[in-house]
Amino acid sequence: MAMQNEPQTQKMEGKSREEVRTKLHNLYGNDYEIVAWDPVLKGGFLGLFQTELVQATFYVKKRQIEPQPEVQSSVYQQTFSNYGSQGIGSSYRQSEEERLASNQQAILQSQNSVLMQNQISMMQEMKDAMDVMKKQINQVTSPARAETHETISRIEELLEKNDFSMSYIKRITERLRSTFSLEYLDDYEKVEKVVVDWIGQSVEIAEEKVHRPPHVFILVGPTGVGKTTTLIKLLTQKYLVNKPKDANYVIKLITTDTMRVGAREQLAGWGTYLNLEVVKAENNDDLRGLYERYKDHCDAIFIDTSGYSPNDSKHIARMKNMLEVPGLNPDIYLMMDSKTKVSDLINIMQNYEPFGYGSVIISKCDEAGVLGNVVSALSEKHKTLSYITTGQSAARDIKRASPLDFIMKLEGFTIDRNHIEEKFNGKGEF
Repeated sequence: MAMQNEPQTQKMEGKSREEVRTKLHNLYGNDYEIVAWDPVLKGGFLGLFQTELVQATFYVKKRQIEPQPEVQSSVYQQTFSNYGSQGIGSSYRQSEEERLASNQQAILQSQNSVLMQNQISMMQEMKDAMDVMKKQINQVTSPARAETHETISRIEELLEKNDFSMSYIKRITERLRSTFSLEYLDDYEKVEKVVVDWIGQSVEIAEEKVHRPPHVFILVGPTGVGKTTTLIKLLTQKYLVNKPKDANYVIKLITTDTMRVGAREQLAGWGTYLNLEVVKAENNDDLRGLYERYKDHCDAIFIDTSGYSPNDSKHIARMKNMLEVPGLNPDIYLMMDSKTKVSDLINIMQNYEPFGYGSVIISKCDEAGVLGNVVSALSEKHKTLSYITTGQSAARDIKRASPLDFIMKLEGFTIDRNHIEEKFNGKGEF
């Protein structure tokens, strides 16, 4: 039986966690607390073609009359608490065991959502196969009516060649059928140019936000995607951009990677080059102590993390526990490899949702032949992109992402470079 004073929970839906938090903030300011995140499916027909949204379970907080502890009254803690119980920055009043159990449960829920999505995908594949059979039958009985326009067929073939997902291709072809007349479709070059624009528009670039010092950078993601190397690149670029303008610009470098042999040594080499000490945090208490020591005396803190399989809920929950530090207010990026197949990219994004990452970094773009898999996955999960990496040089091979990076990788399409540079001008500068 619920206690009389127990807060009543409510639900709010949106396309992303950021959208939900914006809605809640507009309604309640900071006087709310999120207690759970869940994926929900809306719309569709017979359980198919549904849209995946996120749903927050929350309650509106009563105003506190009694004095709050000092750490709760700080500006940092107020910002930190806004992340909610499912992202980095949940309430530190829980015990270590309770937080670990809560975090592991959140990650398991994300994994269950992936299983549900896989079942939906299987159903979709069955339906697509039935549609193909139906089309073949219609072509026998009424070929003129059922025939697909040649332009659409050519576009479908090119999209498949560029590793776009079947759902992404279907959205493009359905948009072509609903948007253009047969006369317009007859002009392949015009249609091709429009499709290239649509692809560019579907790559959503994250806006850079202003952070109160210290700006805390955290990269999370599976093993082998290049998190440590990318952290070094990001750190080096920030150092080279800011140090000449401000001689007192201070960076701190922390590693929490206790799994990979040589992780600290790799960071230490660059730390020496930039005259930075690399400090290791083995647990949450270490990280809390380091943050308290640094927060009033530096401009940026970079935190390296261990890599795990996206299905390793136990270790991912422990890493999330370690990163939950009051006031940290981190800028969290999910790191993924450009050569990963689209279904695995979606799986990774879903299973790392409990970290509340703001956007995505894609590594090794120079090694990938095509990038339709990345565009498809980001579009399907409604995620923004911040940076891409294109080589091993820390001073050069990281940049702000741009739709042009993906358009110029398209194979088989005729690209009007002047047109797309004008259309997507200003996106992609570091």
